[in-house]
Amino acid sequence: MKRGSSLKSLEGYVVDTSVLVAYIIEDEPGRDKVVELFEKAIKNHVKLQLTYQTLSELFYISSRIYSIAGENET
Repeated sequence: MKRGSSLKSLEGYVVDTSVLVAYIIEDEPGRDKVVELFEKAIKNHVKLQLTYQTLSELFYISSRIYSIAGENET
């Protein structure tokens, strides 16, 4: 890195499906740590990445949750 450069190295994490689920479900254990991590990412203090597989798993889990919730409402 050049002297006087404003670029800095960010701490980075790869986000797993369980982290995203913990963020979505309000009473999930560990959610407070996940919220803190996401707030750091919003402020550009950390870099978060996720894979297509993680997104696919999240969509599947979400669809199952909403499907089950819909079935229980009858």
